[in-house]
Amino acid sequence: MNVMLVDDDYLVLEFILKIVPWEKLNLELHSVHKNGLSAYEAALERMPDILLTDIGMPKMNGLELIAKLKEKKPNLRTAILSCHNEFHYAQQALKMNVQDYLLKDMLVPSDLNRLLQKLKESLEEEVREETQRQRLRQDIDSKRDLAKERFIRQTIDQPILSLEHWWREAESFGIPRSGTAFFPVILSIDYYLQTCKRFVSDETLRFAIGNVLEEAVASFNDRVIFFPYKGHQSFLIFCFHDTIKRNIYDEVTVQLEIVQKHLHQALKLTATFQSCDVCQTVEDLKARLGSLLAGYDQRFYLSPGSMAALKRIEFDDTDLFSHYDDMSQKFRDRFIASDAAGLFKAIEMWNQQLLLLPHPPELVKNWIFKLLIDLRLKLQSLQNFSIDLSVDMMHKEIFDINSIFELQSWLIEQIEKAIPSTDSIVRMAGRPELVQARQYVLQRMDKIITLEEVAEHLHMNTSYFSRLFSHELGETFKEFVTRVKMERAKELLDQTNYSISTICDKLGYKSQSYFTRRFKACFGITPLEYKIKGEQH
Repeated sequence: MNVMLVDDDYLVLEFILKIVPWEKLNLELHSVHKNGLSAYEAALERMPDILLTDIGMPKMNGLELIAKLKEKKPNLRTAILSCHNEFHYAQQALKMNVQDYLLKDMLVPSDLNRLLQKLKESLEEEVREETQRQRLRQDIDSKRDLAKERFIRQTIDQPILSLEHWWREAESFGIPRSGTAFFPVILSIDYYLQTCKRFVSDETLRFAIGNVLEEAVASFNDRVIFFPYKGHQSFLIFCFHDTIKRNIYDEVTVQLEIVQKHLHQALKLTATFQSCDVCQTVEDLKARLGSLLAGYDQRFYLSPGSMAALKRIEFDDTDLFSHYDDMSQKFRDRFIASDAAGLFKAIEMWNQQLLLLPHPPELVKNWIFKLLIDLRLKLQSLQNFSIDLSVDMMHKEIFDINSIFELQSWLIEQIEKAIPSTDSIVRMAGRPELVQARQYVLQRMDKIITLEEVAEHLHMNTSYFSRLFSHELGETFKEFVTRVKMERAKELLDQTNYSISTICDKLGYKSQSYFTRRFKACFGITPLEYKIKGEQH
């Protein structure tokens, strides 16, 4: 709580500043002013909680100041400290609900302290009461939202055994019984995963969204009932009494634009809407709601803020993973080179390709998840480096994402977090030449790579480079090449259907038997045994 002091008598201000035990009363001095105008301008920047002011002052008197500040903050606590004892001043003060009126020539320090304590306590009590009222309103709204969510879930998931019971409950939520035609819409909040990070909790976000939607639909002429369903999704059921000679689709579009505007203004959010055909019966409504809920495939590829009629999406029949290895290699090369711009461009091109040739969302998410795991392993292989990325958390986040655009944004965010780690590796290695050497190897995994070749690439003496590599990294150059190639072999065995001979070729080995011996020396089993073991799991 803070206190603003206003008086044109400097000695009075100095006296008050000395006699008030600010810390003991747990009060903060807001500011001190010699006239009402200066105080008013300061209050416009930051309103005080308590105002202690004289009446007769230049530029703006105390009564004018109180009147202006109470327009801005009706619950402002005020007290007048004045030399005037005329009755008409006290009358004016009482009309403005001034809490007290003290005369300077009769001022006792203990009286002033008791007054400030009383004003502070009354404010605190008001805050407690308002908080309690807000909690009660929130509790009532929350229970009503839970009841509406239960109702809509039961309508979708369970058979309607009693139409009369369904109608009684529907009417309690505002759905009119007679002559009603339904137009259901499902609303999905865009970028919900990222939005949750702006709020204290998912529950707080849901409550805020519910309040905004209730406020938006309350202004419509026709009945529009909001039903929460789960975190990022809600249903809007438009109820029409007369559908003859009405373009319902255009009407609903206009109203959804209003809902969109409310969401953006209040919460800086956008939503994607999908709608079904108009229906006349409860059973038809039940079927439409189920269809909207099942329209995830279409929703995944809709642009943020879209309004679309529900339709079945046709997926491309090519194998998304058939070119995974080539694509992931391009991603890895750019990642190893810290080429953020190239990576983001590749992600955008990949995204555009999916929009033209869509695949099932879960398959797309699996593709991205494998890509990130692959990049994570590659970063570790640069120098036994461990990046702090929880695979479980990454898996949960990626499968909570609800659109290809949110997935793209999330993937770029992960890349932005990870790329600086390559700079850390450079600093840890101490010698940029060694990082260049590792990058040179990782970008040429399909070739035979010799110590002499890399030393020449770095313009270094071969013997010196060999000693430097071993001393700085704790393994010989040959051991490093073998290790990263064997790790790559495991990835190819895990992620592709390549034969052992094909993997051998892709890693630059001319002899399959030599490749098999190297693999067994690293992992204790042959490539074939490893592949069979993986298939069994």
